[in-house]
Amino acid sequence: MAYQNVGTPRFFIDNYMYLRALGLDPQAYIDETADTNNLGNVAFITPLDSENTFNLSPEISKQFVSLTNDGLPRQTLRFFIPCSEMVRGMDFSGNMKWYGAILNHNLGDCNTTLHGSMFHGAVQNETIIDPATGEVIGQSYLANDTQYETILNIADGNSYTEQNNGSSIWTSDNVPTDERFTGFRIHGDENETDLSNFQVGAISMGVMYTMPVSPDLKLTMEIDFDGYDEVKTIGGSTLTNIRQTGAPVWNNDTKYNSPFSVGDFSDSQYLGGAKRNGRRSWSLKFTYISDSDIFASNYMNTNHLENDASNYDDADKNETDDAFEYNMFTDDSFMAQVWNKTLGGALPFIFQPDSNNDNPDQFCIAKFDMDTLSVKQVAFKTYSISVKIREVW
Repeated sequence: MAYQNVGTPRFFIDNYMYLRALGLDPQAYIDETADTNNLGNVAFITPLDSENTFNLSPEISKQFVSLTNDGLPRQTLRFFIPCSEMVRGMDFSGNMKWYGAILNHNLGDCNTTLHGSMFHGAVQNETIIDPATGEVIGQSYLANDTQYETILNIADGNSYTEQNNGSSIWTSDNVPTDERFTGFRIHGDENETDLSNFQVGAISMGVMYTMPVSPDLKLTMEIDFDGYDEVKTIGGSTLTNIRQTGAPVWNNDTKYNSPFSVGDFSDSQYLGGAKRNGRRSWSLKFTYISDSDIFASNYMNTNHLENDASNYDDADKNETDDAFEYNMFTDDSFMAQVWNKTLGGALPFIFQPDSNNDNPDQFCIAKFDMDTLSVKQVAFKTYSISVKIREVW
């Protein structure tokens, strides 16, 4: 597990970024299906409040300020992120899990924690009235609170332990029912929590896809220093122009940290010299992947089945064998969840080269450094693929 070994990789594919790239209108989506008026001590946050927080660009934090009518900071923030009703057709018992990530946050300074990964219903359905005063003090609404598993810097799903500053990633295998929004809740102790200066660089939720096999032994990891130019003068001197040294440190309210780091922020922009320089890239080849793991059973948005049902695995069909169980959005396959939803290298994702190593330095924001995926058959219903992944910022 130690060092920078490559094991079975994970891809964290942002669901909202994918929908936005296809043309999702968040204003119309949210206006049509959700009432997110702030009530009492609860603030409801959507991408409309800070669109650039939901695009995997966590280098500079953004501040979320939400005050009650009395001018006091609210103790609870609930995040509503459009996820498409098709999420309810996913099966999280295989290679896929639903993940959430809060990158470059100061939850430790706010004395608060994450209380759950959620799927939210379309509308809130019950106003809570204080029986003594008759005032509106809260809102109850359709929400599916899920248990979650920690990956990075997060307490157990049954715990209310406060977070550390930095970045947090978690997963859930809960399947939503009628919800059209995903999200989470930040909440703390009424006497200690102060969310008046809550800062976060990026929020990401979507599908974590773990490769079904490990890459071949003949893999390559490179560290490129592509941020400088070097010129030799007529007199024989060497002049070096350094444009950048690698992934930038993350800035949170005038303090700094390494990407995906956990713990107290640094006052030093250069982190006292303890900065990882260069750009990592990986060339990976996966051999002997089954056809069901690499290809989607159904490349359409509907579940209509025209062919003989015997041509497909039982897991790909419904109980009556007359329709597909999954479509191009919900299928548990590399093609559907990773290659298709990154638009073949256009969209960034969170990459973890070894799914058994959850140390912060194992994560990076990356893209496929290729625009064509070549799939080769090596045996009956068995294939190999090669991918090149490059760290970006």
